[in-house]
Amino acid sequence: MNHASLLALTHNATLLLAMIFIYDMATSRSRNSFDSLWKVFMGFALGLIGAVIMLTPWEYSPGIIFDTRSVLLGISGLFFGPIPTIIAMVMTATLRLYQGGEAAITGVTVIIASGALGIAWHYYRRRPLSDLSAREIYLFGIIVHMTMLALMFTLPWGLALKVLSNITFPVLLIYPLITVAMGMLFVRRLQRDKTAEALKESEFLFRSQFDLGNIGIAITHPDKNWLRANPRLCEILGYSEDKLLQLTWQELSHPDDLQLDLDQFDRMIAGEIDGYSLDKRFIRKGGDIVYVHVTIACYRVKGQVQFAIAGILDITERKLAEESLQLASMVYQNSSEAMVVTDSDGEIITTNPAFTEITGYSQNDVKGKSPKLLLSRHQNDNVIQDMLRALNNNGHWQGEIQKCHKSGKAYTALLTVNSIYNSDGTTHRRVAQFSDISDKKKSDEIIWTQANFDALTGLPNRHMFLNQLEQEKRKAHRANRPMALLFLDLDHFKEVNDTLGHNIGDQLLVDVAQRLRNCVRDTDTVSRLGGDEFTVILSEQDDTHSAERIAQEILYQFSAPFTLGVETIYISPSIGITLYPEDGTKADTLLKNADQAMYAAKEQGRNCYRYFTTSMQEKALYRRQLANELRLALNSNQLQLHYQPIVELATGNMAKAEALIRWQHPVLGMISPVEFVPVAEETGIIIELGDWVFHQAARQAAQWRKLNHPDFQISINKSPQQFRDKGNDISQWLDHLRSLGLPGQAIAVEITEGLLLDASTTVTDKLLEFRDAGIEVSLDDFGTGYSSLSYIKKFHVDNIKIDQSFVRNLKPDSEDLAVCEAIIVMAHKLGLKVVAEGIETNEQRALLAAAGCDYGQGNLFSMPLPVEKFKTLLSSQEMVI
Repeated sequence: MNHASLLALTHNATLLLAMIFIYDMATSRSRNSFDSLWKVFMGFALGLIGAVIMLTPWEYSPGIIFDTRSVLLGISGLFFGPIPTIIAMVMTATLRLYQGGEAAITGVTVIIASGALGIAWHYYRRRPLSDLSAREIYLFGIIVHMTMLALMFTLPWGLALKVLSNITFPVLLIYPLITVAMGMLFVRRLQRDKTAEALKESEFLFRSQFDLGNIGIAITHPDKNWLRANPRLCEILGYSEDKLLQLTWQELSHPDDLQLDLDQFDRMIAGEIDGYSLDKRFIRKGGDIVYVHVTIACYRVKGQVQFAIAGILDITERKLAEESLQLASMVYQNSSEAMVVTDSDGEIITTNPAFTEITGYSQNDVKGKSPKLLLSRHQNDNVIQDMLRALNNNGHWQGEIQKCHKSGKAYTALLTVNSIYNSDGTTHRRVAQFSDISDKKKSDEIIWTQANFDALTGLPNRHMFLNQLEQEKRKAHRANRPMALLFLDLDHFKEVNDTLGHNIGDQLLVDVAQRLRNCVRDTDTVSRLGGDEFTVILSEQDDTHSAERIAQEILYQFSAPFTLGVETIYISPSIGITLYPEDGTKADTLLKNADQAMYAAKEQGRNCYRYFTTSMQEKALYRRQLANELRLALNSNQLQLHYQPIVELATGNMAKAEALIRWQHPVLGMISPVEFVPVAEETGIIIELGDWVFHQAARQAAQWRKLNHPDFQISINKSPQQFRDKGNDISQWLDHLRSLGLPGQAIAVEITEGLLLDASTTVTDKLLEFRDAGIEVSLDDFGTGYSSLSYIKKFHVDNIKIDQSFVRNLKPDSEDLAVCEAIIVMAHKLGLKVVAEGIETNEQRALLAAAGCDYGQGNLFSMPLPVEKFKTLLSSQEMVI
């Protein structure tokens, strides 16, 4: 090859530079739906370059031409891919065939081989094209052009050898070098584009992270001022960007964390470190604390820090979680409740210190074992089965369980078990915690017992009785069978307390409770409501007569005396009976009915039973109405006093009278004291009533002393309730007597024998006040109660009134006369005066006068009279004597 030939090939090769422009134009386009059209365009452009190259070739001989089409097509296949290369191959092959000549076919095969090798190299190398080296491209050029030389043998043998002998050296020298030059230009373009793309991507990523990322980013000046802050940092600290840039990060740092941060920042500025990381706290706008993790790096120019960039992650939840875990660990280690963690197979993994304290087992004793070893052998298996079912169904169980201490001591534990699950729903762990509640159980039992049972007798108390009554009502309703309620009150129990003392009374109540238990079934309920009141619930009776049989049995059992030490006591019950549902369906109604029936039994003479009837209810309603009306009567002049004379039997003189209260109701007419006085005592009205009687009697005594008899005396009855703590004040009575100019002897107070049995100081003090004031005290209805000479002497009684029951049948040589004579003799020996009540005949008067009785009172002398009639009687002194 001569100098002209080399120059032609070199000139031909420069045309390849046009490929660079095509490549730049193609890669500058963004990839979109027009890519395929651009590939076609590039193919035509490459084909045109190939055509220009082929039109300015080096002609070896007519019909045999050489140019750089092999370089063009090889590079095209390697960098542009198949579509542009194939289009260029078709265009250049067509042109070569058109040019004709002896080597036309050989030229077409070179075109096909060059392009195919480029395409193959493009697809079958493993690394990106930007990694192509000059060595690899040179190797590619050698292979392409050795293939081209080999295709020369498609020419006649002699011609092929002649051609090869002339072109082999320059082809293998020039064409691979041209291939390397073109290839490296493309590689540099690729690397440039890749770098530009990477920079663009990095900038995009940074901008995206700065503007939209979940990490707070701050760019700060070395003097600690904020230069830039992204939206996330503004959100973390609660400030707008403008406000934040006016502050330094020092001002927003928590004081306890600031120094550590400053120390490391100063080291970074000094060049000792390039950056650092730490956890710290910032103070948000408003004063809230936010925990953050800060990573800081700096940018230097010639060793000087230009700015620092900080990445700030919001880690408050993590810190709180860590604190929560730490707290949980502290609770686990310091809890007073035992805690046990088991694996999915139920084997113990770990325990806390309280576990050892409660169970006696160390962690090493139980690790890897089943919690069943802690169970007591008395534990009910049904409870364990219920627990396992609950854990399998919902992962939670709580309840009481019987456990055994390592020492063998059994105890009751309150156990709670919860489950922790894996992501697939299988059990990962079970956490159990329990405490020894044995002492609490005992305390609860004591409290429950105290709240529901009578401390003295051990019987259910009122609270327990009412609960039991509700339950028995429901049972009776379901079974459609009657139920009975008995209400018992002990007759004269107070007299036992007063005469023998409360200790004996308490022992008696205990024995009463036992006898009542012996009279009923185990399914029945005996209760003590308080004092000497008891109830019996007879559940699910066969018939309504069953209650009557039980009541009879109780009366029979009580007919035997109670022996308490050296004391033998006879006591009887009064029993009221009501039936469910016949008499009522509500608990309070049944209790009220039974109470009313019990009072009816007392009115019938005690030591008996009575069934509740409608008339009892009507009577109770009447009594309540009477109580209401009585309050009105006190203030509406419906009450008045009648007076019955008390006559001196020896002379017939009338110097005394008893004031007896009467109630003239505007609708009901005259109401007997027998009806309203008990009501007044039950309701407490008796206090006001007694005061009214005293004031009326005192004024009347003052008049009659002035007009008729200077020593006239009026007796008034005083209820035991007037001597209790809430009774009237004696001093007020005495003041009233003084205001009327009356001595105490103008009034006498009549009391019953039962009052003397009350050992309280209140009763004693008031009786002594009467004595000291000169007010006489008369003992009414003497002989019908627990008459005792010691009590009469103790309380300085002035007069004794013989009860009319002894006077009514008074005959010569009768027992009643003997009793009256004995009472009179005894009273006179004690210095007491005697008044006989209920005298109706002259014979009775004569016998009593002969026996030495001082005074008499009864219809023989006069019926109780209103004031005006009694005034007339007093003036005339005309009485049947």
